[in-house]
Amino acid sequence: MKAFIKSFIAVLFTLTMCIFGSMNAYAWAYNDYSFTIMYSNAPEGTAFADILFKNAEDDKYGIGKDGESPCSSVDLKHFEEETKEGYDGYNHHDYTVQERTIKLNKDCGLAKYDDGYTSLMFKRDLATAYSTSDGEYIFETIVLDDKAAKNTEISNYYGSLKVAYCDEKGNVLMVTEAYEPEITDKPTNYYVKADGQTLKCTLDHGVDIGKGLSFFLVVGTIIKILIPVTIVAIILIVVQVNRKREKEKYFNEYNDERF
Repeated sequence: MKAFIKSFIAVLFTLTMCIFGSMNAYAWAYNDYSFTIMYSNAPEGTAFADILFKNAEDDKYGIGKDGESPCSSVDLKHFEEETKEGYDGYNHHDYTVQERTIKLNKDCGLAKYDDGYTSLMFKRDLATAYSTSDGEYIFETIVLDDKAAKNTEISNYYGSLKVAYCDEKGNVLMVTEAYEPEITDKPTNYYVKADGQTLKCTLDHGVDIGKGLSFFLVVGTIIKILIPVTIVAIILIVVQVNRKREKEKYFNEYNDERF
């Protein structure tokens, strides 16, 4: 019986460690191969935004030869939400999403823009995909080449950035003030938040994720695992106790017959 209880405790401890290990994984969920731009109070005509990084001498992420852009063109996926009559917020799902592609070339204003800060899209050989949405929440995602560099490596290298608001043809409508984000080597979800000409960056290292939805998912998983394990353990303990009682009863009866 003692051996069984010890075994059960060992199994329960192992399960608990695995569960909380998973919980820690949830808490540290991140995507360090992308930048997410979130903007508001953009100038009229804004169709998308781009990150401008501070120029660096002998830029290792590439600005083409003689100042030419290494990117001849950029295709940006644009998602536009069309709400239906009687729309009352996302919870009712009464909206549709239209997708189209914004095509930009190396002669557009963004590709040529240079105020000491230049385009991530055109002047750096880093990104592989771009998408933007202008629904109730305006945001843009820039997906990085995972063989090139992580978002924090890029940010640390340049040290300072701006955001450029652009129209459909790639003309620069307005540029934010410069911002110097924190220097870190931790994996992070990288949010670039522009509000008119003001700018700030939020580097979410994943710590708070476990306190939100993921936390409740993990707690639910713990409960689902521990309940059946506990029930099985109780049944086994009861069976072991009954067996022990039967054995004691048998030996007592046997001894009574002998004497």
